Amino acid sequence: MKHLKILVPAISLSALLFLGACNSKTTSSPASKLYSQGLALVSEMNEAIQSEAWVSLFTGDTAVREILSNAGQGDFSQPKAVYEIQFSDQAVTSLTGQTDLSGFSESLQKRIYAAIQSAAANQINAMDGAETLAAASICTVSDTFVCDGLNENTLYLYTYENAAPVMVSFVVGQDDAVLATGVPILSDSFSPDSLENVQLFLEDFGAQVCEITIPD
Repeated sequence: MKHLKILVPAISLSALLFLGACNSKTTSSPASKLYSQGLALVSEMNEAIQSEAWVSLFTGDTAVREILSNAGQGDFSQPKAVYEIQFSDQAVTSLTGQTDLSGFSESLQKRIYAAIQSAAANQINAMDGAETLAAASICTVSDTFVCDGLNENTLYLYTYENAAPVMVSFVVGQDDAVLATGVPILSDSFSPDSLENVQLFLEDFGAQVCEITIPD
């Protein structure tokens, strides 16, 4: 199985500037708000994927357009499962090569964690090559909202029965502001069919994965 390898130079600039496994986790405030905000981003992402006019604004590449055309045929109406992913201290050590972040201020340490989290989806897509990465970037969507009580960054993975999975990164800013970024996972290397598969894919980095209980 191929494993995710996140490189620091690939970290998203917007994330830099903004600022163990478990069985399940029941959605509650603010988790329920993150869940619904993530769904809204997935809906907007799906609209972009299915819009030929939108895709044409960014590329004329045949291979990239074919990837997006195939992804646009998916059914994003209802998630099959949703997982929460958080990267541990071990993950930061593995992904940055830095065993000690004490030389950085607390503010910069938070930005490092946020940037690693935000880069995860792009690195998975990059495993299938430049065309897949480009296709995903065309339909990446972001939004900001206020979420009281959210104290740490987190990452949600929305999976579907007949559609590509989508990663939504939530990065906490000042005054309860949250930057949410949704990225479709178009890489065939990633098969999040179960909690165990997601955990196995990220096991080298000490990622903690929990399944979110989907509200009715």
